Amino acid sequence: MALNLFKRVDSVKGLFAVESISLIYNALTTIMVLILFPRMDHPVIMLSERAGIVAITFALIYLYRKYPCKLTAFIRMAVQMAFLAYWYPDTFEFNRLFPNLDNFFASAEQFLFRCQPSVEFSEHFPSMWFSEPFNMGYFAYYPMIGIVTIYYFLFRFEWFEKVSFVLVTSFFIYYLIYILVPVAGPQFYFPAIGMDNVMAQHFPAIGDYFNNNDISYDSNVDVKNTYRTQLINSILQYGITIISMIVVHLLIMAIVVRNRMDRRYDKIKLLHGLGMRRGKIVRICMAEALRESLWCVITMPLILLMELLMYAEFVRKL
Repeated sequence: MALNLFKRVDSVKGLFAVESISLIYNALTTIMVLILFPRMDHPVIMLSERAGIVAITFALIYLYRKYPCKLTAFIRMAVQMAFLAYWYPDTFEFNRLFPNLDNFFASAEQFLFRCQPSVEFSEHFPSMWFSEPFNMGYFAYYPMIGIVTIYYFLFRFEWFEKVSFVLVTSFFIYYLIYILVPVAGPQFYFPAIGMDNVMAQHFPAIGDYFNNNDISYDSNVDVKNTYRTQLINSILQYGITIISMIVVHLLIMAIVVRNRMDRRYDKIKLLHGLGMRRGKIVRICMAEALRESLWCVITMPLILLMELLMYAEFVRKL
């Protein structure tokens, strides 16, 4: 399968659809931050983060216009999808300010099912053999999205932008619902009102309780489950974002190196024709690569390995 990552594609002068919907959501939530500014916990940081996302978006557009190929197109859309890990926990900063609606949903479940399904499920299936697969499913949330999009990038590139747009837009719709319909769920609402009220089928309104109170738990199991959920959220939010930034850095360097090799092809071919050995040519190129890799020590080993493979393959074909 030939990836043709550096194959030139028709340059899109404007925004990709996925970037447009991301900027629209960014603008909407920015307006909400400004409106709710006095009540929010850290509005200045939230505004600066949104400005940073906009700056990254337009920086990648500039990169794509300079190097219009499949790889830069992938970077533009993949970065917007990676930002979903930021936008999801960001919804809590808004919905905790609005009156909580768990009492309405808990009452509706009681009316429909004549019980609380979450309570019944935990009582009938308390084993970790049931709880852990659910936690694994939650953890696989973002990787499943990545697998789908990478499949379309590799095998159905003509559909890649459309699929990315549908996925990202769907998430932004969900996030708007999370913001405007502030429901915490049984895991948090029931400890807040007490299980005595739950068993008595009494579901009082709690207003903006979660904005002003720490969450309490009835058992050590609840604490462990919540800790696990918070850990998974942290991995998704920070781990995936960091990995995405490292991958983007490597891909950008790959584009730069490939462009440099194309520009210097005639000179390198001349040196080889005059008798310079392939190994010597690679060492000269790697000296430059070593200087460039010092800009980011974290990715330095990966960059050096990547450039060594690229230069070795390039020189081998002379």
